[in-house]
Amino acid sequence: MADKRQNFVTHKGTAQYPWLNKADTQFDSDGVFKTNLLVPKDQAKSLVDQLTQIAKDEFGAKATGARMPFKIDEETGMMSIISKSKFQPKFFDSKGQVVTNPPPLYGGSIIKIGGVISPYTVTGNNGISLRLTKVQIIEPVSQVGAGMDGFEAEEDGFVAEEDQDFGSTDEEPETGANSYNF
Repeated sequence: MADKRQNFVTHKGTAQYPWLNKADTQFDSDGVFKTNLLVPKDQAKSLVDQLTQIAKDEFGAKATGARMPFKIDEETGMMSIISKSKFQPKFFDSKGQVVTNPPPLYGGSIIKIGGVISPYTVTGNNGISLRLTKVQIIEPVSQVGAGMDGFEAEEDGFVAEEDQDFGSTDEEPETGANSYNF
């Protein structure tokens, strides 16, 4: 039997819940590399059409009940494309060059993903999965709060001095009128 799997590459989109630099082991002790990618619906149409056709070819009349690796994101109204793999994807920069030491990628990073479209049947359930094999980093968000500005200056308040040491955080807090005891 010929291998019916096909490759896919998305348009650029916004990473949502990415586990790309290290595997998520919360529900799988072996770990899973994964991300959802938020893409405008019109840019996801060709991939959705391709996946729908593969489901029809693979499952026939049962294609309408097949599980698909996309959904409309309720918060944004955008298409959420779901991909995962047991293996870490290869990383590329915006010019298509291989990146051997990628920056940490947090939610909000602008990326493209690619891999293999894989139909499956497990315990009577049919579906299509997207096996993640590569990630193109367009605009990384490498820390929580990246891109967020600080605060405007306030007069008459605390001003940190350079190299100021506030002591160990292992010490017990002082008790007094301004202390909180829970």
